[in-house]
Amino acid sequence: MVDRSASVRFIADTDYLRWQNDFPAVTVCEIYSYKRVKRILTKEFPVFSNLNYDYSRYIADLTFGHGSCSRSVCVDCGGIVPCNVPWREVIERVHKSCTEMLADCQFNGIRFRCCDEFCIVDSTSGPCFSLNGLQNKCSERGLFVLNRTSGPGMLSFRLLADAQVILHSREEISSVVPQKFKFDIKINSVKHANILFSMKQIQIGSSLAEEDITVRNCRRSFEIPEEPLHYYHVYSHGSCSLSRRVYKEYQRCDCVHPIQAKSLQRTKFGVNDESEQNDCLPSCEESHMSIIYFSKTPYSGEENMGSLVDVKMSELPTLKYKRMLMRTKLDLVVGGMLGLFFSASILSLVEIIYLMFRS
Repeated sequence: MVDRSASVRFIADTDYLRWQNDFPAVTVCEIYSYKRVKRILTKEFPVFSNLNYDYSRYIADLTFGHGSCSRSVCVDCGGIVPCNVPWREVIERVHKSCTEMLADCQFNGIRFRCCDEFCIVDSTSGPCFSLNGLQNKCSERGLFVLNRTSGPGMLSFRLLADAQVILHSREEISSVVPQKFKFDIKINSVKHANILFSMKQIQIGSSLAEEDITVRNCRRSFEIPEEPLHYYHVYSHGSCSLSRRVYKEYQRCDCVHPIQAKSLQRTKFGVNDESEQNDCLPSCEESHMSIIYFSKTPYSGEENMGSLVDVKMSELPTLKYKRMLMRTKLDLVVGGMLGLFFSASILSLVEIIYLMFRS
């Protein structure tokens, strides 16, 4: 067994003048409104029009990944609710489209069409819209990167509906992001929201990248586990954890929550086994963010035009961390610890043997 803690170390890199820095992914998810969902379900899907309050509330909650299963609502299909309900169509219909959610987008003062860059992605609450993420490939512009010429990045957009704005690493899934990186913004009360953050990145050194996974103790983005129900095409710790949870829940229940039918995200069956997450390795390259402040300016009598949101990096990073192999094959040649304390190395040993035979 390889001693991983003794094989890998982190070193600081401060050669920041030549860096290309990544702007984080920004995901926008609609905030759930039972009254709105019920109105759409009743109007556009007659099968739900005659349900009592408990069932209608349960169905509405289900479309946003809310609620839990109980004996009062969990019955065999074909009775109260037909078996052939097109759940994905229902879920996508009750969620707002990108054009209904976002407008007036710009990055570092350059305007762009919101829905060309905010790509639809699945989450535990249904379809969301994500910019600069690696888990989707619809962006025409490509990833937003920064350097000394462009300066710190600032993303601005206008919310046209109540939404949660989530900041996260490009490879990560928004559903698994800690709550401190999620910001609820309601357009009837917030005129302008400001999110200021700082970021450090972790990269992998060239020598460590060639080593086996058991040595480097991390997975690269293209190293997808060959496991059942692993849907994501880019590896991250969150995608691994969610895929394993769904597979375990599928084994228990022989079904998958309708929201997860496409995305394979977390279900709502009450399974919460933290040991599953511990088995998933971290990403070899990832970003670590800190929120400096989050402020909201309320409306005060002006006409409501939605909520303007600014997501700004405080400054370009001047520090990166690299995963490096502590002891390489070169250390055997130059001596490593033996060379430090005894001035010994393979070269010196070869030289001694050569001198012995020469004499």
